[in-house]
Amino acid sequence: MAADFIIAMKQHIAEDESITEAKLVLAREAAEYARSIGPVREGDYVRGIQTVHVGASGVGVVFTDFKSIWIEYGTVDTPEFDVAARTVEHFRQ
Repeated sequence: MAADFIIAMKQHIAEDESITEAKLVLAREAAEYARSIGPVREGDYVRGIQTVHVGASGVGVVFTDFKSIWIEYGTVDTPEFDVAARTVEHFRQ
């Protein structure tokens, strides 16, 4: 019985357009915040921070610039900026 309820709720969440739109709004806010704390305010890195709609109801923020991994975690020669991690932490509060 509880499993049926969980399945029904997951289906409702996946199919309800207002929930998906609310998730997209939050993802857009997160992407904007990530761009604002990025080490460079212009260029490929910040333009590469985008929101995506995945499947019927999934959303996310992606970092598409090839340098994103180096900017997030740093290299031998550059510090880590933790843009994605700091964004997640900011929106958990």
